[in-house]
Amino acid sequence: MSPPTRQLTLGTLLFLAIVAGVAARTDLGPALSLLAVVAFAAAIAVSRKYRLAPLAGLLFVGSFKLEAAGAITATDPTVIFLGILTISLVLEVLLRLSGSERFTLGDAFAGQATALISFLAFFTIMVVSYMYTPAALSGGIKLARFVFISAPLFLSPFLLLNEEKDFKQFVAISFVLSLILAFRSVWDIVHGAKLSLILTGNGDITRIGDAHLIAGMIIILVYYRFTERYARLITVVCVPILILGLIACAARGPIVSLLFGLVVGLFAIRGQSGFVSRKAVLAGLALLPIIAASAVLWIEQFPVAKSKFTQKESEVSLLYDWQNPGGTAGQRLEFYRRAVEGFLEKPFSGWGMGAWVTYYYGYDATSKTSGGRLPFQTEYPHNFLLEVAIEQGAIGLIALCLLLVAACNRLGRLCTAGAGRYSFLLPMFVNCVAAGMFSEDINNRPLWLWCGLVFSAARLVTLTSAETRNAPLSHSYLAEAPQTIGLTTRQ
Repeated sequence: MSPPTRQLTLGTLLFLAIVAGVAARTDLGPALSLLAVVAFAAAIAVSRKYRLAPLAGLLFVGSFKLEAAGAITATDPTVIFLGILTISLVLEVLLRLSGSERFTLGDAFAGQATALISFLAFFTIMVVSYMYTPAALSGGIKLARFVFISAPLFLSPFLLLNEEKDFKQFVAISFVLSLILAFRSVWDIVHGAKLSLILTGNGDITRIGDAHLIAGMIIILVYYRFTERYARLITVVCVPILILGLIACAARGPIVSLLFGLVVGLFAIRGQSGFVSRKAVLAGLALLPIIAASAVLWIEQFPVAKSKFTQKESEVSLLYDWQNPGGTAGQRLEFYRRAVEGFLEKPFSGWGMGAWVTYYYGYDATSKTSGGRLPFQTEYPHNFLLEVAIEQGAIGLIALCLLLVAACNRLGRLCTAGAGRYSFLLPMFVNCVAAGMFSEDINNRPLWLWCGLVFSAARLVTLTSAETRNAPLSHSYLAEAPQTIGLTTRQ
């Protein structure tokens, strides 16, 4: 048997073995297993061209799931995107080692010692805190999510972001997905898709996660030009649509964090760096209350939203008068108060990973009732800094703050370096941090992804500047092989 025939035979046998394995471990059957393997391989190939696409998938996949996953399965969309991302990272490492990529493996982490050490220190503190937590179940779930989702979201951009084109592709994908979320939230309001569930007490129109993603896209459209064609038209047309979708999500925290991010960007970004001028942003901020009020008045006409909006307006009014607002606003204030009390009781090392549930509820469980006890309303105090304070104590809080300060330092450079192309990351990062102060836990996917993108963009600007000054990067004798099979992305 000739070598080409032997290789084709071995490749075919390996492919059939993978299909058989998928069919044996899932309920898809042989035909669907074959399609699944082919689709997975195609997704990996596409991810080589659209390098940050798996990250966009991980960021948005939770908003498009029909129901929360009860267990880890091969057909879970999150697991699928994690698999695609893992293989993409392995290929990226191999290609960099072969010298066929634009930058070497060492370049991926050049100048990132502070970021990586701070992240590793924080992660180590989380692992150690799990050893003394009274909430082994809740803490284990939270730690697993950090290891398999939050950490890859933070670290992957170091390897996958090679040029601004990669970033623009990521933004374009996120833009389309954000528009879909906005249309869906409005559709559910107008057509009462969840009315029957809500009237029976089993549903809620509030979409906090969707609102965070939509708010982030509004900031991107205002401060970043991700396409040269019809850029201003896209901004003028799509920003009001996204605002309408944001209002339809019935979540106040993302709106507040959006306003905070827009204002910070307005004063921190130089006029020539941002896509939209300061006058345009000021005009938009002036029109925002009118657009928002109009959206609220229109959405309140529909039965599915009327009671929810009335309740939230009442809470805001009471809070403005320094009275107990009750509802979700009053609940969050109670969470904050108890988290501060727990931190003061064990200020140094905290109560342990996931221990918020045992401190607040008195027992460790999941959302299911146990022994007549009520299920958890939440597994975190809706403020990621207070969550770290009560669970990892001052040492964890310091490590996390060092990482955030390092990111802010990079953001200061990005506002001036590279002609300010990445200066929009400043309001985007502020928006993510502010959103985490109202509704998110430590596994805040947008926060970790955009934090990683901040460090990666700063590294990319530095390497690009050095590449311009110095001779082209050298490549090893293996550089031609990946080009032959179409894996390399170097232009």
